[in-house]
Amino acid sequence: MAEYYALQAAFCFSVAHIFVRRGLVHCNALTGSLISLGTSATGFWILALLLAPLAALKSSSIGYFAAAGLFAPAIGQTLGYMGMERIGVARAAAIVNTSPIFSSMFAVLLLGELWLAQNILGTCLVITGIAVLSSTQGSVTADWRRKDMVFPLLGAVAFGISTLLRKRGLVEVPDPLLAAAVTVGSAFFFFLLIVSFRGGQSALKFERRGTAWLFAAALVNMAA
Repeated sequence: MAEYYALQAAFCFSVAHIFVRRGLVHCNALTGSLISLGTSATGFWILALLLAPLAALKSSSIGYFAAAGLFAPAIGQTLGYMGMERIGVARAAAIVNTSPIFSSMFAVLLLGELWLAQNILGTCLVITGIAVLSSTQGSVTADWRRKDMVFPLLGAVAFGISTLLRKRGLVEVPDPLLAAAVTVGSAFFFFLLIVSFRGGQSALKFERRGTAWLFAAALVNMAA
């Protein structure tokens, strides 16, 4: 059953990426992140209030989840959406999904975990894949620039750091639902700060057709 749920999650994430790209035709990356984080924060906190042991919020280890939210989804997701705007879904999603490489490296350096042979092989294959992606030009986003690959790549680093912080927090507070609620809640708060520094409401671009796609993506992403 674990594999079944993992495959269903992967399918939902891929569908969400397509919805996001459709929405970004009419809206911008900041708007996409606002809708996604706002929807997720609302949904997860409703579930947490109903199902999670809220007494655990008194633990100092909750801070790990709050810090994780800053890196991802707040920063990581926004950079991923910016990458989709510039280089297309196929390239950006593939690069953002390299985040396990960075989380593995951070775990080795900071948590003392072992990097096994299959991890090294997987890392080499992913790096090769990025090289292949950057060497081809034909796609829907035909005028993309290689230097724009830095956005999803930094997004992957942010997701890697976030994963490490979440793992550390779950050692002390082993409640994934509460962890998700705190992470996405703090991400939404940090994202609002990012928007305010970028010009506030003037930095957002709402358009009915694009907003509908982005809201649909947020629901599918939350289900995943």
